[in-house]
Amino acid sequence: MFDVVVTGGLVVDGTGQTSRSADVGVSADRIAAIGDLSRAAAALTLDAAGMVVAPGFTDIHSHSDFTLLVDPRAVDLCRIASEQASRVSRRLRSEEKLKGDRPKGGPTT
Repeated sequence: MFDVVVTGGLVVDGTGQTSRSADVGVSADRIAAIGDLSRAAAALTLDAAGMVVAPGFTDIHSHSDFTLLVDPRAVDLCRIASEQASRVSRRLRSEEKLKGDRPKGGPTT
């Protein structure tokens, strides 16, 4: 079972392959599978129809790239990306806990 499955998005994975319609499965804060996951069980399912899914890419949008001029190793950017990923993970876990409080018959995502 996956923690999260993102379904029906246009996957752009950064490998150079052409984009394709696929699902993305996440387990324990890691991308665990990309492909047809229509039969997979998940704690949380997100519908990405009509959207682009870029697994593994975090848009930190921090305007801190000026530090690259001083330190081209991008240490600060890596730290910020790691912190951002942790925040997203915590948010998803919090939403999953709240999901149990929803009335029966309500939305499942």
